[in-house]
Amino acid sequence: MPARSETHEAFSAGENRLKNLTISLTLACNQGCAHCWVDAGAAHAEEMSNDDICSILRQAHEMGVDHVKFTGGEPLLRRGFADVLSLAAGLGLRQSIETNGTLISRSFISAVESFIEQLHFYV
Repeated sequence: MPARSETHEAFSAGENRLKNLTISLTLACNQGCAHCWVDAGAAHAEEMSNDDICSILRQAHEMGVDHVKFTGGEPLLRRGFADVLSLAAGLGLRQSIETNGTLISRSFISAVESFIEQLHFYV
């Protein structure tokens, strides 16, 4: 195993860089799927704020991340989620959303229409 400083230097040089980031936005979920591995239901008070999530996205982008996957619970229950997606799109990040699909509405599509080609949905 390389020494810590060698590992840091390799990372800083772009070797073995972080490419993908997964963010669990909330444990809130509007379904109770028996097959789901997430202990979801109600949102937790300790969940990150949208400002925190946006800060993480900016830092990850600076580190070379080019893809982010949003999951939960149900990420579409997250207030301000379209704003988070918009920031990620503005950073040029490819985005995936792991969703049960029940909350994909016309208003959500309208909110993300300008960058919808950057979104990939996993239902």
